[in-house]
Amino acid sequence: TLLEIRPTDWQMAGGAWENEGQARRASGHPVAARAAFVAALVRNPGAGRARAALLDLDARLGRPTLAPLPREIETLCAEGSRAAQRGDLTGARRVLERAARQAPRHPRPWHLLANVHFLQGDRPAATIALERAAALDPYDALLGGNLAVLRGLARDWTPRPSLP
Repeated sequence: TLLEIRPTDWQMAGGAWENEGQARRASGHPVAARAAFVAALVRNPGAGRARAALLDLDARLGRPTLAPLPREIETLCAEGSRAAQRGDLTGARRVLERAARQAPRHPRPWHLLANVHFLQGDRPAATIALERAAALDPYDALLGGNLAVLRGLARDWTPRPSLP
């Protein structure tokens, strides 16, 4: 079951992660800082300071920066996430599939779609969507970790070429 979290809880958690990212960056741990800023943005996509800090770290680490999602796609992703939180996995899948079709070169809709497929018990579809997301953003450790978990559950460690 999914946890019910009020928007204020997400914002508070995001703020805590943003503070953690600032502390990690100040102590000379840019990779740990990056992970904290990503966590802040996952919990609160509107966290402007976390986004700016993340973009700055990515530039310093030599990581290519992803273009931000257009507002309409961001809205679809949020709508799909809310549907999943309500337990409407079929509705979430439909919305996120539409987001992925409209932004096929961005990993976020694919990652969210993979989560919904996983919650529906469709591991092959979850793996395909997650492979697509990981191919689009190979620097995202969360995507790689989730993909490793899925492959471990399927006991499938076959290397695959990156998807376009």
